[in-house]
Amino acid sequence: MNEGRTTAIFAAVAAIVFGLAWWTRPDAISNEQDLEASIVGKPIFTSFTDPSAATSFQIVKFDETLGQRERFEITKDKSSNMWKLPSHDDYPADAAEQVRDATTPLIDLQVLGIQSFDRGDHSLLGVINPDEDVSVAETGVGMLVRVKDAESTVLANLIVGKAVENAENQHYVRVPTEDAVYIVELNTAPFTTDFKKWIKGKLLDVQSFDIAKIGLRDYAVLPMQGGGYGMSRNFNADLNFDASSNKWSIERFGTFSNGQEVETPLAPGERLQESSLNALRDAVQDLEIVGVRRKPSGLAADLKADKSLMENQESLTSLYSQGFFPQERGDEVEIYATGGETLVGTTDGVNYLLRFGETDSSIKASEDDEEGLEEEEEDELESGGLSRFLLVTAQVDHSKFPVPELKPQPETVEEMLQMERADAEPEDSPEVAAEEVPLELPDAPVQPKAEEAETAPAAEPKES
Repeated sequence: MNEGRTTAIFAAVAAIVFGLAWWTRPDAISNEQDLEASIVGKPIFTSFTDPSAATSFQIVKFDETLGQRERFEITKDKSSNMWKLPSHDDYPADAAEQVRDATTPLIDLQVLGIQSFDRGDHSLLGVINPDEDVSVAETGVGMLVRVKDAESTVLANLIVGKAVENAENQHYVRVPTEDAVYIVELNTAPFTTDFKKWIKGKLLDVQSFDIAKIGLRDYAVLPMQGGGYGMSRNFNADLNFDASSNKWSIERFGTFSNGQEVETPLAPGERLQESSLNALRDAVQDLEIVGVRRKPSGLAADLKADKSLMENQESLTSLYSQGFFPQERGDEVEIYATGGETLVGTTDGVNYLLRFGETDSSIKASEDDEEGLEEEEEDELESGGLSRFLLVTAQVDHSKFPVPELKPQPETVEEMLQMERADAEPEDSPEVAAEEVPLELPDAPVQPKAEEAETAPAAEPKES
């Protein structure tokens, strides 16, 4: 009897608590409708109104196939006001317009609708934050786009998810600090992590018709039995191009015998393959940067090194892996490459030395580059056949810039006035006495004397 009464009391209390909870419950449906009404048609980032305020642009992706996070960042240096790529060893970027194009879509980015308020839908809609701890097997990870100003204040922070089906340029997006998933119209093409899109892609920035000289250094770097590497030289060639005649000529051609260069003229019947040389000029013009690596410690900016480099095993290992082999030459260390060397001289007086190392299969072609390629070309790109490590140095050809003849500078006012008078007066030729320099005239015809002319017999006419 008492137990039944106790149970009834508990039931009554529970009913009362449940009733109070129901009476005071948050009206979820009403709140979601109110939130949707306050957000739809409004911009997500109200404080971001000027693209020029952006001084940092970041993209974070997650490769679900490899289970790896990829970070890309570009920032404006405060001291130089130049753009650089911290994610690529601070390589200088040509990115003022690219940053503007990438950040402008985030300004006045309006919410078209709210797809979900449920965190459980994040994976389905592809808006999981890639900047947080993500497991290797994670799916539905989005792309994080973050914009900051000069004070490191976040102006925009957005996770871009999957595209909305049957809707052009519409995507599911989410602000990292919110659970709601919005639908927006957004062109994601500017959000690229392709390194080539953010730099000046041409390696030398020269045109083929600017190239007046080509130098070829053909050699092979070979491992030695006792350890280390040796070099077998094949030939050196220096070739000049004459634009007026559109012809190539040999300045020097030398082969090697017992390690010594021997000048070797062309054999009878041999001639230059000018079509190949012209193709080489075009190839130099088309060289593009697809990636960068920081130079190892011990290698100076001009790619010169001293013997300390030979004692740095980490630097040597890095160079060897990329196809570059330091060799001691007296007090200096010369860098040789597995792919030989090409010297390029321009009409502007700049000489480039290109050292070609090993191919790099880690660099893949971008999706834009792969469109329209033949199957064999795609295979070659995938194998890394078109990407090669390269060391480049540039020097001034001083023969193109002769040293001007400088006039002495006056040290006193009198010297200055004297030099001005000397410049104003015409230069007089040195006076030479007439008797000291005999005047030589051509022999004049001898004139007959008057009496001789009178007595000279006239010529008789010949009889016909």
